[in-house]
Amino acid sequence: MGLAPSTRRLPRALGPALLLALLVSPRGATDAHADECAPAHIEAWITSPRSGDPIARNAQLFVGEGTTCGRALPGPTPEYRLMTADGALPLTRARSAFATTSLRADQPLPPGPAELEVREPINEFDLGPWRTLRSLTVGTHLDHDAPDFDGLVSAKAKTVTGTVFLSPCEAMDAPVVETTVVFRLAEDDATPQDDLLYRLERRPESGGDWEAVRVFRPRPYGNKLGSHSVRNESDFGTVWRYRVRVIDAAGHETAGPTEWIVTAPSRPRTRARQRR
Repeated sequence: MGLAPSTRRLPRALGPALLLALLVSPRGATDAHADECAPAHIEAWITSPRSGDPIARNAQLFVGEGTTCGRALPGPTPEYRLMTADGALPLTRARSAFATTSLRADQPLPPGPAELEVREPINEFDLGPWRTLRSLTVGTHLDHDAPDFDGLVSAKAKTVTGTVFLSPCEAMDAPVVETTVVFRLAEDDATPQDDLLYRLERRPESGGDWEAVRVFRPRPYGNKLGSHSVRNESDFGTVWRYRVRVIDAAGHETAGPTEWIVTAPSRPRTRARQRR
């Protein structure tokens, strides 16, 4: 999931890539954008499913939690439930990465129409009334199979300057490292292509644990290929090993077998340093 600048409205088509960055502290904000960066309470958006097709009875739901811009105020954690013909079904939270949260029921979902509802914080102590995030249909099938995924075909890093990540309070004049990965799109019999989520992971080239960078939906990149870019102001001169995982609607994950080592460029010299 590049990303278009946004201020107030949050285009649903950008999916998790947009939502994940909303909790990042605006380190590059300028005084001109101070009013855009005021703290705000967390709000929730549905990110999957969105295709409109019936979901499996063992499907999990993905939501994005974030603020339109700036640092979130402290407050209670949002609550979720699925309203079905049998009544309210509690959903268990499990954070996937940053602002993307997966929701799962403790039992197979009852077939038929349903509504995902949320209560969001309205102040530091209280949750507001229930509101509907998405109407959906639960099918009669179960999903037992993980997606087929070949993984990365390339990855590279470059320096970019004058970036506006998602909104004015994310604007940065300083150079940052942009890392772009390209991969073959996964295939899954039970989950529509539009409801597959991808997770970019990395670890130091010398070894160590994999860390989640971002959950996203890919940009189309040629025949059956997808791509995604991330930007980081602290990656200059670093070496990372990258891989991509795909997650279907039932929560099954497949890690791409191909990994890619990326060496980020050195930090550009400032003009003051160049004149010395």
